[in-house]
Amino acid sequence: MEGGLRPRSLDEFVGQAELKGHLRVMLEAARRRGQAADHFLFAGPPGLGKTTLAHIVATEMQAEFT
Repeated sequence: MEGGLRPRSLDEFVGQAELKGHLRVMLEAARRRGQAADHFLFAGPPGLGKTTLAHIVATEMQAEFT
């Protein structure tokens, strides 16, 4: 997907409301502890937003996505 069209935050990511809620809680807990977030495993067929979510998680945690 074109970088300019990719959602940059959980608010911009369409769908997956339950998953986004869980991610918000986990990311906020990690920030409050001052620690890295727990491990995440995004699985599924191509085109469902796994890489986009990984970019969003990295951004939320102010980490570099490599």
